[in-house]
Amino acid sequence: MESKVIPLRAPVERKGLARIAGLDSVVHRLRSTVVTPVRVAELGDPAVTAPRGIVMYGPPGCGKAHIVSALAEELGLAEVSVAFTRLGEEPLSGRSLVVIGDAVSDTDGHLLAEWFDRPDPDAVLSVVITDRPWELAPELLAIGRFDRMVLVPPPDFEARRLYVRRAVRRVGLAEDEDLEEVIASLEGGTGADIDAVFDAAAALMANGPDGERPPDLGAIRAASMAHRTDARRWLEEARSLVAMTATRGLVDDLVAYLRRHRLI
Repeated sequence: MESKVIPLRAPVERKGLARIAGLDSVVHRLRSTVVTPVRVAELGDPAVTAPRGIVMYGPPGCGKAHIVSALAEELGLAEVSVAFTRLGEEPLSGRSLVVIGDAVSDTDGHLLAEWFDRPDPDAVLSVVITDRPWELAPELLAIGRFDRMVLVPPPDFEARRLYVRRAVRRVGLAEDEDLEEVIASLEGGTGADIDAVFDAAAALMANGPDGERPPDLGAIRAASMAHRTDARRWLEEARSLVAMTATRGLVDDLVAYLRRHRLI
């Protein structure tokens, strides 16, 4: 009997927010509170108001800029980065997601307030990406120019597993090694933290008696135990956001995260 050759399917290229792995809660929040309202409002539903401005915040190294790029792709918008001091200087060329740079330096919120009061008609959505949302001018939060604040937390267990698999391939460790203990020990760590652990493990092996060879599980465990992440310190500082009257109703995802980790 003649055998049939079944061609392999090319891997499906994920686009938009579908390419964000391991941060399901963030993707869900963006789709439900940003993407859907924008699309419904564009269809002309008068009962729906599309958000004009959002703050994407979280510890350093958690992929905020990558998520914003995916959000622009999801909405079919051009991503345009503009320093807050140059907002409105040049008209946008088409429907855009505007990433506002260094917004925390606008200490009195004056320039940002002007932008939101008289936006470029092509600025469908304006986004501030920051590690320090508590330094944004309180007036901006109080008067509601930002419709949403979206927390990008440190990766959860499954997200850390993805980062670890990538690091394993990078340093040449056998992929069948049991790394569950290492993944658990990196709770609160970012993708950058995980890369740092594997780099440190590789350095330990390079300086060992056998010379350069891929790090083993023992070296990775040792590097993991020695590594200290700054995410915990960030979460301690982030509690000030919960106490700010201006952010009431905007940071419910942060409140839930802090409660889950018994920080409030």
